[in-house]
Amino acid sequence: MKKLMMSIATVALCVAGGYAQTNTNSNQSTTTTTTKTAKTAKPAKTMPTSDADIQQCITSKLAKAPKLSKDNLQSTVGGGVATLTGSVPDAGSKGGAGSLAKSCGAKSVVNTITVTAKPKMPKPAKEKSNTPNGGKPATTNTPPSN
Repeated sequence: MKKLMMSIATVALCVAGGYAQTNTNSNQSTTTTTTKTAKTAKPAKTMPTSDADIQQCITSKLAKAPKLSKDNLQSTVGGGVATLTGSVPDAGSKGGAGSLAKSCGAKSVVNTITVTAKPKMPKPAKEKSNTPNGGKPATTNTPPSN
């Protein structure tokens, strides 16, 4: 019995759907078409494959990077492995240079860049003075003279 009811419900839905799509007014024949415009995919950038191409890509990107261009970093590529040398002021710049080299198609990156900035040392605590008032001059509370 359930199968029969499901079959009847399915047929009813199909008929109702078909009826809703037909145009009952024969004098006006209007057709509305909705089309979705597909986003055009950007052409895939081809990754450099030769060592020389990877080297050129890394050199170009290092020169264009605002934080890295002034650090005089060097790179060499052999067998698809990029080796980075030089020094930068912070660890973020070192990591950024490594990511940049990887984005140029290097199979792996040997990042030998050194970070030259000294870590911030905590300020020494102020020493307490053994003198009264913590080493400040003593003040006296004398009444004003008339």
